[in-house]
Amino acid sequence: LYAPASAAWDGLVSAAAADGVSIRITDSYRSYDQQVDLVNRKGLYSEGGLGARPGTSSHGWGLAVDADVNDARTLDWIRANGPRFGFVEAVPREPWHWEFRPQQVN
Repeated sequence: LYAPASAAWDGLVSAAAADGVSIRITDSYRSYDQQVDLVNRKGLYSEGGLGARPGTSSHGWGLAVDADVNDARTLDWIRANGPRFGFVEAVPREPWHWEFRPQQVN
């Protein structure tokens, strides 16, 4: 992750742990080639798939994480507290995808 995003994410994870919630990342930075592969496997978001057009993904800029939110308590915690750390739920249909956008939450 981009250094400020990484520091903010570490703070989020620590705060969640203090509340008894464990948050793990399932995906973060992706190179251009990795994004091409993801689109080839999962399709473009604009066409109903799950991948951003290569070169436009916030993962490629080090500004996004995919979190393991299979536990409703984890998702509820991130939704309630993510903005305190600059993270927003930015992509419809992807509750696991969180982007570092502190300018949107201040």
